[in-house]
Amino acid sequence: MRTAFSTLAAATLLAVATPALAPAQGSAPGDFDWSEAVRPGTWLRIRNWNGPVEVRAATGDRADVHGQAIGSSDRGTDVVYRVLRDDDGVTICAVPDRDDVECSARGINGSGRDWGRRPARARLLVSLPAGVRIDASSGNGEVTVENAGADVVASSGNGRVRVAGAGGPVRASSGNGDIDVSTAAGPVTASTGNGRIEARMLALREDGDMRFSTGNGAVTVWLPDDFGGDVSVSGQRGFDTDFPIEVRSGDFHSRISGRIGRGGRRVDISTGNGGVSLRRVR
Repeated sequence: MRTAFSTLAAATLLAVATPALAPAQGSAPGDFDWSEAVRPGTWLRIRNWNGPVEVRAATGDRADVHGQAIGSSDRGTDVVYRVLRDDDGVTICAVPDRDDVECSARGINGSGRDWGRRPARARLLVSLPAGVRIDASSGNGEVTVENAGADVVASSGNGRVRVAGAGGPVRASSGNGDIDVSTAAGPVTASTGNGRIEARMLALREDGDMRFSTGNGAVTVWLPDDFGGDVSVSGQRGFDTDFPIEVRSGDFHSRISGRIGRGGRRVDISTGNGGVSLRRVR
């Protein structure tokens, strides 16, 4: 699979990029440690070319990132780390030490010429202060975000994505893997090319439509008791709901459009092979 994301202009990258940081004293060879106070409301963006990303809540106002090399590359390519800054926050990248791989706030761009061999891998462990927004991605690996108090964006090109105990809106995606999301305050949007989706929202504090889609797998969405919205569902194995729904078109077997409560925000749910369930949070 080729990992390719859009990048900022080359001049912008040169302006904000800093050299790869040296390992912290006492760290194993290939390890990386970074720690800095990050203001609430800004973004901490984590970009991992190949390997898992794990985000946990910090106890203070400092964000910490620990990078740990996993195994070795067939090509002898090392993982290097880069720290980029802009007006919106900080981006930390773990990428192969190659001249054809670039990283920016928008993501990683590279040729993917190592696919089919054993490319360089790293595990990134992140401590996230309260109120800081997180955007965590891996080209190939599981992404886990726990107890983030603000906006969450979590994605993987190939791997499970799990967001647990979030405090705000969530966007989650995977090219190939299950998605599990729980948040105290939606909305939530989730998509995967192959895998099930489960999303739980205790409340909906912000406006915004929601979309859930998978090419292969069941979709289950838990919504607050007072939910109201205009719902469109496409599924090959039926539709089941805890909410009374005013059906506008379709049936409960494959496609249905209808209104729950007073309507309002739009909720689109689709699966190429699986059932769809709307559950009421008790």
